[in-house]
Amino acid sequence: SGLRVRVLAPVTRDRNGQPALKDFGDTGQNTNGHSVGLRIEYGAARILLTGDLNKKSMEWLRESYGDCMGAFNCDVFKACHHGSYDVSYAFLEHVKAGATIVSSGDAEGYGHPRPEIVAASAVTGHLEIDRDTDRLVTPLVYMTEIERSTSLGKVMHIRFRDYPAAGETLEGALFAVPLDDISEKALPTREDRRAMARAGDAEAEQIEKDAVAREKALLQPLASAQEEAATASRYHYRTIRSLFNIEYGVRNIAHSRIMTRNHYGLVNVRTDGETVMCATMRETGRGWTVHTFKARFF
Repeated sequence: SGLRVRVLAPVTRDRNGQPALKDFGDTGQNTNGHSVGLRIEYGAARILLTGDLNKKSMEWLRESYGDCMGAFNCDVFKACHHGSYDVSYAFLEHVKAGATIVSSGDAEGYGHPRPEIVAASAVTGHLEIDRDTDRLVTPLVYMTEIERSTSLGKVMHIRFRDYPAAGETLEGALFAVPLDDISEKALPTREDRRAMARAGDAEAEQIEKDAVAREKALLQPLASAQEEAATASRYHYRTIRSLFNIEYGVRNIAHSRIMTRNHYGLVNVRTDGETVMCATMRETGRGWTVHTFKARFF
């Protein structure tokens, strides 16, 4: 198939005739520093994966490889440890990546990627300029943190049905804002909207009118009763503050926001062995932004 995977790290040292890993000082440094480093080769393309390597382990690799550090040259480099500052600039100079992918993860408490590492990934990357178009071809630096985005919506009311109470089922709603502040456009249920989508324009308009009338008839007495009783509605939530730090809390539904759209920060990397393609999905969700460049290792 032409695909080869080379193991570049960790590097062992001889201890009493047996291979052993170098001690970088503490458990955390050792765990990250002895990440498996892989160079994936397909045709003329090289992709370098180095896990959570840190500065101490990079210095050890430079010492061990000596004049053979060119083994770490690559077209695409998966940045170490989500863009942590604990990186050797001299090591990056040997990588000389055409494209660096920084996967900054979902827990945002660490401030990854660090700005100095983003800059270092660019200035140590392989420079190629298309003089005909006066455009930079490489280096490219991608960050999942930048590619990812969310859209928020304001909670107006929570609609429920088939709620069991005293041997019967109820329909109702909990209000986050006064009923007068709720647009008629927000009143149709999911089933109403599906029916509107299937119908023609005139029929859809009538479905919407009927839905608004039905919902107002239900909501108006509920809103009055809840206002008189000073009904309080709260939600209990769980969130990730940082890695291994889960936070629990309670908030009123009033003035709350919900995530209505999650644009995942995927960076799609592909190669046919001659050309490397890096693509990110546009925030509209339609189509991709694509960059291509020639693989260097023929």
